[in-house]
Amino acid sequence: MARIRLLITDERLRHAVGLLLGGEHELVSEDEELLVTDQPTASSLPTVVIGSAALPRPFSHESLLCAVRRAATEPVLTPTERRLYEALRAASPHPVSREQLRRAAFPNGGDDRMLNLYVHYLREKLERDGVRRIFASRGKGYYLDADRMP
Repeated sequence: MARIRLLITDERLRHAVGLLLGGEHELVSEDEELLVTDQPTASSLPTVVIGSAALPRPFSHESLLCAVRRAATEPVLTPTERRLYEALRAASPHPVSREQLRRAAFPNGGDDRMLNLYVHYLREKLERDGVRRIFASRGKGYYLDADRMP
């Protein structure tokens, strides 16, 4: 069960979302794992934004539940991990060279050891269920198996 914090200023929307999510998810005020909001946020939590960004209003109950389920299963990535992930995802299923990944992950410069470390961090976050998703291809770089993504 995902722990969800509702940060919604529109009272009618808060009530509707609370009713919709209440039976399937635990709604909390602290130690949340997922943030549902109608306001821009800089939170590091996975976020479902209701409004102008990810889930435009009016939305169906099914689209909200799908967005919540997806966000609740996505790991929280640092900006460097996010850039690395996006570079791998954009090229999937083809390998991305170490040099290309280094430039994508570290725009201001980085070395092989930093790249190895961040690939390790990314693997830990993406492969918590024991399913390999990031593979190394000798001489070609790394690739993401998008078919294995949840």
